[in-house]
Amino acid sequence: MRAVFASAYFAGDVQEVPPEDVCRLVSYCVNNNLQFVIGCDANAHNVVWGSTDTNTRGEELLNYIYSNRLEILNRGNIPTFVTRARSEVLDITLSSRNVAGRVWGWHVTDEVLSSDHRLISFKISFGRGEISTFRVSKNTDWPTYQEILNTEIEGLDRACNTPAEADSLADDLMNGIIRAYEASCPLVSGARRGSVPWWSCELENLRIRTRKLFNRAKNGGDWDTYKRSLTAYNKALRKARRSSWRNFCGGLEDVSAASKLQKVLSREGPGHISLLERADGSFTTSTQETLEVLMETHFPGSTVLPSGVSTPESDFSIPHRRELGRSRTIFTPERVKWAINSFKPFKSPGGDGVFPALLQRGLEVLSPLLIRLFCASYAMAYIPRAWRRVRVVFIPKAGGQPRSSAKGYRPISLMSFVLKTMEKILGHLLKEHFQLSPLNKAQHAYLKGRSTETALVEVTALIGKALEEKESAVGCFLDIGGAFDNTSYASIRNAAHKKGVSPPTIRWIMAMLSSREVFSEMGDYRVTVLANCGCPQGGVLSPLLWLLVADGLLTLLVEQGFEVVGYADDLAVIIRGRFDSTLSERVQVGLDLIQRWCDGEGLTLNPRKTTVVSFTRKRRSNVVAPTIQGTTLVLSEQVKYLGVILDRKLTWKPQTRHAVQKATKAMWACRRLMGKTWGISPRMAHWLYTAVVRPIVSYAALVWWRATNQQTVQAQLGTLQRQACLGITGAIRTCPTASMEVLLGLPPLHIHIWRCAYLGAVRVRWSEMVGSFATRRLQDTIQHFGIDSAGVLISDVMPEKMNFRLPFKVAIPSRERWRGGDLPLAAGVQAWYTDGSVIGGRTGLGVTGPRFSLALPLGSCATIFQAEVLAIDICAQELLRRGTKNARICIFSDSQAALKAISAFSHKSRLTWDCLNTLKALARDNRITLTWVLGHAGIKGNEKADSLAKLGAESLPTGPEPFLGLPKSYLERKVDEWVNTTKTSHWLRCPGLRQSKRLISPQGRARDMLSLSRINIRVLTGVLTGHCLLRYHLNKMGLGEITECRLCGGGEETAEHLLCDCPAAAYARFRHLGSGLLQPEALQRAATKNILAFLKEVGVFEVFFQ
Repeated sequence: MRAVFASAYFAGDVQEVPPEDVCRLVSYCVNNNLQFVIGCDANAHNVVWGSTDTNTRGEELLNYIYSNRLEILNRGNIPTFVTRARSEVLDITLSSRNVAGRVWGWHVTDEVLSSDHRLISFKISFGRGEISTFRVSKNTDWPTYQEILNTEIEGLDRACNTPAEADSLADDLMNGIIRAYEASCPLVSGARRGSVPWWSCELENLRIRTRKLFNRAKNGGDWDTYKRSLTAYNKALRKARRSSWRNFCGGLEDVSAASKLQKVLSREGPGHISLLERADGSFTTSTQETLEVLMETHFPGSTVLPSGVSTPESDFSIPHRRELGRSRTIFTPERVKWAINSFKPFKSPGGDGVFPALLQRGLEVLSPLLIRLFCASYAMAYIPRAWRRVRVVFIPKAGGQPRSSAKGYRPISLMSFVLKTMEKILGHLLKEHFQLSPLNKAQHAYLKGRSTETALVEVTALIGKALEEKESAVGCFLDIGGAFDNTSYASIRNAAHKKGVSPPTIRWIMAMLSSREVFSEMGDYRVTVLANCGCPQGGVLSPLLWLLVADGLLTLLVEQGFEVVGYADDLAVIIRGRFDSTLSERVQVGLDLIQRWCDGEGLTLNPRKTTVVSFTRKRRSNVVAPTIQGTTLVLSEQVKYLGVILDRKLTWKPQTRHAVQKATKAMWACRRLMGKTWGISPRMAHWLYTAVVRPIVSYAALVWWRATNQQTVQAQLGTLQRQACLGITGAIRTCPTASMEVLLGLPPLHIHIWRCAYLGAVRVRWSEMVGSFATRRLQDTIQHFGIDSAGVLISDVMPEKMNFRLPFKVAIPSRERWRGGDLPLAAGVQAWYTDGSVIGGRTGLGVTGPRFSLALPLGSCATIFQAEVLAIDICAQELLRRGTKNARICIFSDSQAALKAISAFSHKSRLTWDCLNTLKALARDNRITLTWVLGHAGIKGNEKADSLAKLGAESLPTGPEPFLGLPKSYLERKVDEWVNTTKTSHWLRCPGLRQSKRLISPQGRARDMLSLSRINIRVLTGVLTGHCLLRYHLNKMGLGEITECRLCGGGEETAEHLLCDCPAAAYARFRHLGSGLLQPEALQRAATKNILAFLKEVGVFEVFFQ
């Protein structure tokens, strides 16, 4: 590989960026197939390469970088330009795409130079990788796996009463699973790292021919023939690369592939770690040193285990019969099934190599053995050796932290999924215990109904209350250093004892933590340690164990009168009052209290990670800065808490700026997947924006949405959405944003944020997990938008409840079994049929059985799903009313959704929960079976229930609606109706847009637009908005002098003239659009395909994408 290395200076007083010399260098390298790396003193700001803000030069330079498909090698946000007055990231390293994957270790050094610019260091490798073999787990032959697994585990049904027996059974079980997997998923060979998908035989032949001509030219002097061949080869090479990338992007048809690619393109760091800074300021020089620094940082006090040495055994006892009996009530088949199926199938495996799909696909035969192992492990407080190996991978932390620091990486523990299954079950047991012995209400992490939203609502409500009452509020925002890594086992054990956790559970948790063999690999080097403290990041129980420890601190602060909000190890202490002197004293008392608690638990309170902000509307605050460990803190103007920036007056300006910049960075990463006429399909581009980029800017909208009422904020949001619209449609740069939003069905971004804020307020309101003042603020938000509040007040949604006891059967026969008619029932079985129906927007249900028929109208608010569930509930209630006992009952329903919802482990609907409890009551004295029946297949009982349901739907209900709790879908439908109304009003109020408003319906045509190819959507967007490469618009942009229509030579060549009244196109207009002369408003109803066909026939289609 040939490569060019260059440095460039972009003069700050020259408007053009990059300089002409750089543009020529890039063009030369591209034309001559040269790879390149350019170090630039760019004098340009952009958050994409780590600057604190974005200026015009930065925007122009970024446009050039992406339009020429260059790569930015900068990592993190360490300043590259440092003076006494300021520090900023002004230097960027650019490269061609093929080189970017070979560069690693990019970092800004601390080496002292005579310049005010800091030295940038990186390494580059041009070597080829070796061919490797691996298995593609998603290509496993699952029937073969299950068949082999059955054979492998034969004979494993043996006793498990001692650690040796537990080890033996666990080893044999894991080995059997792995052997079955390896036999059903063959090895495949990986291509060399240097191979590429665009290389072809044609290119190979061209390269051989060019080399031969070069040798001839050296000997014979015929350089002209060689240069022509070299030019042809380079052109073919560039064409193959472009076509391959465009075909790849265009072939992304599923959202998971596009999402993964977007993450790769937007990643902040390289694929591997190198060159970490030690505590003394020096850098590591080898892979071995880097791995040792990472392990020492994240597993402090751990014991290094030499190769071949395992964890020393801890004390254990033969399990008592009572403990074994208790363990069997915990580890039931239903709980094991729920826990295993809760994992995503192809998550990365732990040290044993078993990923969840292997357990899920073999659950039927594995479940009894797993339960035996779980019961023995729990009763003996012993972890089998096969489960102890924990593989650790280090991933960069979010937020642009330095990649040269070991603390800039997060250690993720990949534990055995068999062990995680056991943790999941015990975690659910702990959460049930917390309902009897609740954690402090100030804790908002990892608990039902609580989230970052509830924490942010509580914090902003406390601060907002102080500002509204003309008081001040001092907020101390703390991050307890290394909480997960440094928490001692004694602290966890003591906290669990205080909270009343059962002794067997505590003993098992201590055994699980203390027996971990943590290993990590980097290159050919491996380090294994025995962890002596901390909770594994990635463990299922780890968050709950930290909550137990942190509960003591929260309780202590609340008892001392402090208002506290906690989210895991992020703590916010709010002190409100009128007098700054009193506030200063209380802040110091609170910090001293936290410091003493940390000292007692062996934890640290880092002053550098502690931020104190005085929230006030006063011009000057006299709050005295507190101290921690003799270090005086600096009062800050703002703080970032749980991803949201709170400024001292709660104006939200820094937050909106931060959210837009972060979303813009993600948007530019997505834009690399699409060009004007090539790339991923419009539908995929639309999904990437709505599912990946837009949630970044709307995060926590519930607390800051009022800032979007400002015109400046709406303009910032509009600029972001404009970039997305241009990327989706491929329209030219003058195309108006509002027109593209209507065509694509995208509400203006500030309206979308209002929608998110409303739904967030409702969600937190339903959780009932915030204080009274926060609840009033939520109610104000809900009422502000004037949306139908029935869905909020009369809701079917409830906090999640779990059910692992199902005293009745649920059967779902195949369709083929029903096609022959009714299934035969045993003698004496009562058959009941239920159904639901919707006619004309009204819902009804029907129930029929022995001596019973019911048709019940449910009105217009109930859904068909609710009708199906309520019909089953009414059937069970009728049987209870009759006092039915010792009977065999079969209830038939043609709704699989209803049957699966009733029999599910998790319930969030009051209706399904009530139906489940009714069926449980009926099953106490009867044998119940819920059976799915094929609808509309001539089954007599089902046809009768269907007729009754239709009769109920056609009947008028008695009394006011709603009769049932309204589902979440009802509220979302009302919110979407409000969004559409608000969006239409905004569209009609937009100034200008004369042609767009005449040709585009306010409802848009998003479905048709997103189904088009990239070329067609570019053409249609241009013609409907009038911003296209027709003569009239080119003249307005100063790119042409002629405005007359090229077809008729009469009127001005505008899109409206061409579509509606150009006489030369009358016949084509009549054929495709139904009339030789059209009013512009008629095109709002014209089919998309007909407009495109018309443009192609009149011969101007190609004009729109020249």
